[in-house]
Amino acid sequence: MNRPTKRAKAVDFELLSKADKERVYRECEKVGVEDGRALSKGDRRLHERARRRGRPRVGAGAKRIQVTIEGGLLKRAEAFVRKHRMTRAQFLAEAVEAMLARAG
Repeated sequence: MNRPTKRAKAVDFELLSKADKERVYRECEKVGVEDGRALSKGDRRLHERARRRGRPRVGAGAKRIQVTIEGGLLKRAEAFVRKHRMTRAQFLAEAVEAMLARAG
């Protein structure tokens, strides 16, 4: 069954006459808290997941730093990042990990 998208529903609503819109408003106002049901375990998990904001936490979380780097080195790093389709942050994190691993 093809369900209309939220956008399609909003457009359809806008096409209604004033009397039909008023009928929809009155119908929506009839619904109260007592008409609902408790969330299931799966619904609660989805609700909690939707409430979380921002990026997922990895390890101890991310910290923003400011780094000064020689211009030519930055250009080479930027070229590498573009070629390998990664972000600067990914590049720097992997470089730090590699250096730490090499140091033992």
